Amino acid sequence: MKVGDLVRWSRHEAWDHNGLGFVVETKFDPPIGWKYKIMWHIDIEDIVGYSGMWYDVDDFTRGDIVTV
Repeated sequence: MKVGDLVRWSRHEAWDHNGLGFVVETKFDPPIGWKYKIMWHIDIEDIVGYSGMWYDVDDFTRGDIVTV
């Protein structure tokens, strides 16, 4: 996964923005592994100055977040 990848929160496909977002930052945290900051489309549109949220690899391996 890299900056610019389009992702989806799989349980939110029915939302107006289909649960879509972009990876805006990545970093490696030694105790946890890779972490990904995601800016969700609904946040881009509705919240001025919002910078995204961090997610770790568990969010992806459980299938909550998938690449599109």
